[in-house]
Amino acid sequence: MREAEAPISRVTVLTDGARITRTARVLLPKGTHHLVVKGITGLALEDSFRVTGRGPAVLSSIDVKSESRVYSPEEERRKALLEQLRSLQKKRQEVADEIDVDNASVVQLDMMASEFAAIAAPLLASGESAAEDALGFYREITEAKTELQRRIRTNEQELGRLDEQIEAVKDNLTEIGADARTEPVYNVEIHIEMKSEGSLELDVTYHVSDAFWTPAYDVHLSDRTARITRLAMVTNHTREDWSKVPLVVSTASSRPVEIREPTPWFVDEAAQVELDVLARSIEAGAPPGVAGAPRVKESREIGGTVTYEVEKPVTIPTGRSRHPVRLAEEVLDSKTMYYWYADKMADVVAHDEVTNGQSVLLRGEAKVFQDGEYVGQSVIPLVAPGETFKVGTRRTYDVRAEKKLKKRVVEKAGITRGKKRRSYEYELRVENHSENEIEIEILDRIPHSEDPEIEVHIDVDRLGVEEFRLGILKWRRTILPGESITITYSFEVVWNKDITVVPPLP
Repeated sequence: MREAEAPISRVTVLTDGARITRTARVLLPKGTHHLVVKGITGLALEDSFRVTGRGPAVLSSIDVKSESRVYSPEEERRKALLEQLRSLQKKRQEVADEIDVDNASVVQLDMMASEFAAIAAPLLASGESAAEDALGFYREITEAKTELQRRIRTNEQELGRLDEQIEAVKDNLTEIGADARTEPVYNVEIHIEMKSEGSLELDVTYHVSDAFWTPAYDVHLSDRTARITRLAMVTNHTREDWSKVPLVVSTASSRPVEIREPTPWFVDEAAQVELDVLARSIEAGAPPGVAGAPRVKESREIGGTVTYEVEKPVTIPTGRSRHPVRLAEEVLDSKTMYYWYADKMADVVAHDEVTNGQSVLLRGEAKVFQDGEYVGQSVIPLVAPGETFKVGTRRTYDVRAEKKLKKRVVEKAGITRGKKRRSYEYELRVENHSENEIEIEILDRIPHSEDPEIEVHIDVDRLGVEEFRLGILKWRRTILPGESITITYSFEVVWNKDITVVPPLP
């Protein structure tokens, strides 16, 4: 039996597995031949092996056999990885120390600003200090704090990258192991009949479930556009290195799909004691019923499956690490929206509403940048072609908002009326300090009661709200650069003197 060298020649990575192709090239005379391809990972599915060929031959049969192979620890590689781990951990500690120092400096600057405000205010009022000098000092404090916060964000990103590298080195150390180990491998015996002398190419393909990819995205936001880079975070835990091989990334799954037939849904009246137990479990917070960057060619297949064929060979060693592979980049229409929930948010936040193109976006983590600056990490949900989604939620400093209680009137129960009344008047003010026109959603809430003994009165029609439901008020407003808007609303709560309102009204 002749051994045929068959290196990995192609890999197709699925969302929950991979299809590996090995190719053997041999020159054979006419006649019957027995070839064997040895050392295929024991993580391959035994019934998934297939053999095809090109050349003047007829394939008679294949036989897949398992054997054990002993692997010795790679001591030199282990030493190098340990040294790399120590270096990374040292660098991580240095970056973490810089973050701690900068955070302490920010706290100190905040204290200085507070002390300065307390001292400078009476001096400015009495004219003992020049206003311009005072404001200049305050600006210096603000600029120093902004620079420290920028440096903290940069170091936090570096810390995240170092943590990923440290975990990758630890995974590689685990793969090496401390002692010799025995692992199963497969040998594929191939029986062929050569019709004439000539060259023969044999493709041995098999499926492994210990490789997969997850979607990830880099999102670069700018004026009215979002540049989205699709990435495949590929994990190869097959015990076989993929060295300079053509790679195809597919959205297909190897799991079987089944049709579920409907069955009758019977409902009945529950006993009161069971309802009481259920109510208590919900109040306690327990869920009921629970026990415990190469170029890529994109193509579409039947059923909506998308494949990305990487044009340049890639190398992905076996291990637990995730390896980013750049799949595609597209520029989508985007609109920046602002959002403020007055009752619970001190600051206004911004996010972008992005309209998807013609390809499905799978759910995946996204790193978001705005005008080249890192904003933070987000998650893109499953998005259909043409669908709008939100991404890049971030705190904004160029739009300020404030909620004020303008009037509060408490009227105790009268001798004859037997009713208590409490009325409120609030003012919502939003200022646009940016250079662009903005569109903002403003939300607030008032008490809502389904108890006939507690009445809530508000004249919604004159407020110009976009939506009012269950006490939630929603406005959508456009604010020009340098301008502000003010929304004033009032409401009244009336209830019988013999009942207690919970939670208590402000």
